[in-house]
Amino acid sequence: MFSDRDFDTSYDEESSTKINLSELSLMSGEGVTVEGNTIKITEEGTYILSGKLEDGRVIVEVDDKEKVQLVLDGVSLNNDSTSPIYVKSGDKVFITLAAGSENSLSTTGEYVNIDENNIDAVIFSKSDLTLNGSGSLNITNKYGNGISSKDDLRITGGTYGIEVSGQALEGNDNVRVADGNFVIKAGKDGIHSENNDDASLGNIYIKGGKLEISVEDEGLDAISDITVDGGIISILKSSEGMEAETININGGKIDVVSSDDGFNASDSDKLNVSGEATSGKTAAGGEAGSDTAYVKITGGEVLINSGTDGIDSNGALYVSGGYTQILGPTSNGDGAVDYYSAADITGGTFIAT
Repeated sequence: MFSDRDFDTSYDEESSTKINLSELSLMSGEGVTVEGNTIKITEEGTYILSGKLEDGRVIVEVDDKEKVQLVLDGVSLNNDSTSPIYVKSGDKVFITLAAGSENSLSTTGEYVNIDENNIDAVIFSKSDLTLNGSGSLNITNKYGNGISSKDDLRITGGTYGIEVSGQALEGNDNVRVADGNFVIKAGKDGIHSENNDDASLGNIYIKGGKLEISVEDEGLDAISDITVDGGIISILKSSEGMEAETININGGKIDVVSSDDGFNASDSDKLNVSGEATSGKTAAGGEAGSDTAYVKITGGEVLINSGTDGIDSNGALYVSGGYTQILGPTSNGDGAVDYYSAADITGGTFIAT
């Protein structure tokens, strides 16, 4: 799930290239070019950023086999019409929040295309992206997403305040969280992963950290799988708390408040993407029944307060451990538990009202 380097926050200041955003006219260093308020990084290496810049941007454009580490050490950077940090190419980029640093990134206006890519996030990456460190990062965006990677997005540390109109955290292939403190407010999903070309991708994995999520759509939304092995996840506001084809809860503490389903296991998004017809099976609520969708709880602590179904599986429900309590709906047409094929409860504590 993670490489050793995903957790490595070290860097050598002496050998790194320093970029003071407040004094770009004095900027010099290998692998960096400056044109107006645009800083372009073109060589593999470590770059330490500091200072304040209005309507600026940092573009990483290196060889597909090269890695770049950006260290944010007291950065305030905004852009009026595109991403303040844009990873156009590279093998992998690491954004390290320096110890004790406070950083802020924002897009303040509507997005204007600058190339063939549909850039729509404050941090937008075409490559694998890892965020780590022990500093803090605030992200705001009234017209798009927070942090978006078109490959894998991994976060192994840091403190994040994210307030956006779109998705807060987005990974085309996978989103993986090992640690960190997050306060997320989003007009769409809190964490979103969707790959329309490979059915095995589009996954969310949470190992640790503390997440506080208030969103208009799903708290966690994956086209394939959501797995929680640890951490504290508080979904204070959502349409649906978690939605994926398969949902695996093995540990952690999860609180969900939802106006719709608390957990929803469904392959309808995947079927819609592929254009395949359903097999004609019908689950409760008129959705297509599924032989592959399931909710599985083996450990952890789950509390769901739902407006409609507490757990809604268009496939099966398996419970073998943990503590689960569902404060289900009061409406006549919904249930605390709703499943299509089977409910197999063999262990743990399971309370549904």
